Amino acid sequence: MTQPFEFFSGPWQYQIKPDFGKLRKEGGFVGMSTGTKSAHKLLLVLANQSADESPAYKVNWDNVQDITNTIYIKKYLAQEHTEDFKEKIKAYFSKVKEWTLPKEEKEKNNLTGQLKHLDPFDFFLDQNNDALAVLKGDRTEIYPVKSSAFKRILTAKAIQEGVVLSNDKINILRNAAEAMALGKPKKELWVRTAKNKDDSDAFYYDLCNDAWQVAKINADGVQILDKSPVLFKRYPAMRPAEIDLTGSRQDFDQYLSFFNLRHEDEKLVLFEAYLTTAFIPGWPHPIINFHGSHGSAKSTAHRLVRSLIDPSSTLTSGLPRDRREIEQQLSHNYLSFYDNIDRLEPWQSDLACRACTGESINRRELYSDDEDRIYNYQRCVGFNGINLPSNAPDFLDRSLVFELERITPQSRKTEEDVWAAVEPILPKVRGYLLNTVSKAISIKRDMRWGELARMADFSQYGEACARALGHAPDMFRDAYKEAQIEMNDTVLSDDPLAQAILALMEDDKPENQRIPEWQGTPQRLLDKLNEVQVERIQRDKEAWPQNVRALGKQINVIKPNLAAKGYFISVSRSHGTRKIEIKQKTNAGLGSYL
Repeated sequence: MTQPFEFFSGPWQYQIKPDFGKLRKEGGFVGMSTGTKSAHKLLLVLANQSADESPAYKVNWDNVQDITNTIYIKKYLAQEHTEDFKEKIKAYFSKVKEWTLPKEEKEKNNLTGQLKHLDPFDFFLDQNNDALAVLKGDRTEIYPVKSSAFKRILTAKAIQEGVVLSNDKINILRNAAEAMALGKPKKELWVRTAKNKDDSDAFYYDLCNDAWQVAKINADGVQILDKSPVLFKRYPAMRPAEIDLTGSRQDFDQYLSFFNLRHEDEKLVLFEAYLTTAFIPGWPHPIINFHGSHGSAKSTAHRLVRSLIDPSSTLTSGLPRDRREIEQQLSHNYLSFYDNIDRLEPWQSDLACRACTGESINRRELYSDDEDRIYNYQRCVGFNGINLPSNAPDFLDRSLVFELERITPQSRKTEEDVWAAVEPILPKVRGYLLNTVSKAISIKRDMRWGELARMADFSQYGEACARALGHAPDMFRDAYKEAQIEMNDTVLSDDPLAQAILALMEDDKPENQRIPEWQGTPQRLLDKLNEVQVERIQRDKEAWPQNVRALGKQINVIKPNLAAKGYFISVSRSHGTRKIEIKQKTNAGLGSYL
């Protein structure tokens, strides 16, 4: 134990060297020999410290023999060493006190020293009540307190100070960081794209590079910022998105050539608008569906979209069976694309719709009895498969569907060749689309809107972006209306109850022979539809309502789709009896009812 106290050298080395063993074991002067005890008293005097003022030395000073009894120690101390000796004693006592303080004070001092490792950070809670650490400096680096990334940077900062943190100390610091975040104003965190409540006309795109740069997009153009005014959360799978603002329409066309879309101009303008608007956050984006036969490169199409907008180490994935796992994937990715999906369960299609619109979920924290885990997100979602994965009305109403053609043997390329050609142009394509968004912001300001369909934000931004891309005015709007009519017809054709109602109203007859309206009780309607179902539609017991209560529920689901087709259903009550009325109107507008 000589290294920390190397000042115990010279003529007094053996005379006043303290008994460290007993000092650490018993504290203060207890158990020391008279000589050692007196030596310590001398040290106190020389250091101008009073034993009674120090809780580390609980001893009755008056019961100790006069200090002159220890004069035999002084004779070895030359006069010229006295002042130097006093300074060294002061340093010594700062060490001794650490050893001999009561347990409570030791723990307090230790914790204070450990908390210094949190000085490089500020702490706050996000909208999900998760604790976040912001590294102080010229850029906005954010780490979840519970993440392995925070653990690594905390450890690295401590090592720079010559300290190695154990796992126990790191856990103590994490708990302290969470406590320090309490009481501070909550801040909203975004994933990949963001809006700024203080500047509603600007959008931000996280480049996810080591410099923590972001792109700011507004009507004035695109600017790369070293310090972001909004806060982004990053997850391990996210990858950098390099931007080259010199990109052109030619680069974009080259990128589009890797998709095997059927050659329909109205579908192409919808796809271009989707890719551009995906960079704009804060509103519901359509669910994108690629379908086609084997060999139509459906998975590659989704990977190409993901690598452009939200680069990740996992560009597509299978659909988990566990709801919690899907919720976590949606929370951690701006784009979530699911590969080779044959059929979605009703709860899965519902979850996709809610993620598109904006979702807030409370879940019990694992391994706890009463703690909630909150997920708040609004995401872009997509699926691919041979057929559409769901015929649920809500799902199809929110969907953009693109059919891919089978690749001919002459056109087929290896994955390696495809990515070798795509990856070099991705920065330019991103830059071109971000510049397009900037132009679209100005265009949207000057546009006048009439009747808006469902997914109204996409209707507006899509039209503005299509014009900024060089398409004629209203080309996107007309194409999107046609796509919604197509989806509406798909809903009606896949629903046996809708088919029965259309058959009842003689939808397949010439217009002058159709029934203009039908009235009756719910039971009478169900009986009538049962007759139609037997005669004209193949019976599906699982999908068909078995009682009037189930009939009412299913009618509510397809009521908007029937209205878009021109058939309006209303329910009234007269003299205690419920009545259902179905009326046909030939001037129904899709935008009003979907």
